[in-house]
Amino acid sequence: MSEKNISKEDVPKIQGYEFVPPDGGWGYMVALSMIVTFNITYMPIVAFGIIYGQFLENLTDEASATGLINGSTLAIQWCSGIIANPLLQRISYRKVSVLGATIFITGIFATIFITTVNQLLVFSILQGLGTGLIMCSTYTAFNYYFAKKSNFVLSVTYTIMVIIAVVFPSFFFYCMNTYGFRGTLIILAGLSLNCLPAVLCLHPVKWYRKKKLLDVTKDQSVPVNAKSETQERSCNSDDSKGCCTMCLRLWIRLARYLDLSLFLDPIYVNTTVGVSLCVASDYAFISILPLLLKNISNTNNDNTFLTIFYGADIVGRILLTILNAFTTISPRKLTLIGSILAVLFRTTFVKGNSFWWLAVCLSLMGSIRCVFQTNYSLIYVEMYKERFVTAYSLFSLVCGIVSLVSGVLIGVVKSSTQSNVMVVHLLSTMCGICATTWLVEMFITKFLKKSV
Repeated sequence: MSEKNISKEDVPKIQGYEFVPPDGGWGYMVALSMIVTFNITYMPIVAFGIIYGQFLENLTDEASATGLINGSTLAIQWCSGIIANPLLQRISYRKVSVLGATIFITGIFATIFITTVNQLLVFSILQGLGTGLIMCSTYTAFNYYFAKKSNFVLSVTYTIMVIIAVVFPSFFFYCMNTYGFRGTLIILAGLSLNCLPAVLCLHPVKWYRKKKLLDVTKDQSVPVNAKSETQERSCNSDDSKGCCTMCLRLWIRLARYLDLSLFLDPIYVNTTVGVSLCVASDYAFISILPLLLKNISNTNNDNTFLTIFYGADIVGRILLTILNAFTTISPRKLTLIGSILAVLFRTTFVKGNSFWWLAVCLSLMGSIRCVFQTNYSLIYVEMYKERFVTAYSLFSLVCGIVSLVSGVLIGVVKSSTQSNVMVVHLLSTMCGICATTWLVEMFITKFLKKSV
């Protein structure tokens, strides 16, 4: 009988099963762990201007120092993905998160004894490294535990995070007024200890995965495209023969080790650079917002303004959760819309200084933060689910570089112009670049599809 005459019914089937994510169960404990760890690691960024503002003002220019320190910290935080990627391939995400929590706690406790800007920079970098390892391992665990419900659960998780974070400004203003600079740092260090029990909740997903029955044909059960060991050795031998210099051999090994092949995908590069610009811009804006309000506002309502900002962030995340529950809109498209609105709202923000002007602008800016903070991981789940660890780790590397460069640029712009408004325009430009490049990509992609 010829191969053409064989129907699917003639091929014998065997019954098998596959493991699928639990989409709940202990996964909700993983989400709770994410809430605890992310809020604790987020506190130093939200409260940076409140806690260290006067300390930096006594030593140097506070805006420039804030930009440099936070830029360096975020750079290490995101670049830690280059460390997390091989670690997650060799040890469990639970062990990686415990390592990250230990480093973060060490950095927090060390800041209690700081006396110089350089000491604060070094210990903040330790915090960034620990936070990065926690983020990579926690997102990896979350991705393993959820499939169909990932968008909804992550939106709810981030909403709860912001509901908790909305009290941070008031809490740290109270601590500074009551316990002073060192006392507030001791309280912050004590809170950081909660990271350890939280990351210990990241149990291996194999304990909770469900079995799903499926029918597999015998001819499908054998991988037909797999290379033999001899073929792979031959390829590796040919590759090594083609390497004429030690630098080239090292580069090839590094590319294989980190799976840099994703950088050959122009859509991945454009997506990653755009997301990195938006995320770095958002974190930088958050860190300098107390300083901006101090210089722009004519009223003594900084605490009220920050509460309005984070309250609007809660409303935005609730609306995003509802949107994800009833629609399937692309996370990347939401980020594109958010980047355009961020440019518009931030530009408007610096045009006035009355109470109601600032209150309305802050509420608008706060309401769109969710599309940056919630969606950037979902973009890679949607576009590169099978290579999520690698895609997210390389994104972290790019985001770290962008954060470092933006931190340096903030210092340069502030030093050369002595204007906080120009710093805001710089951060708006970063979001504008993302929106422009993504729109160009969509136009080119649509044009090429029509041509075909």
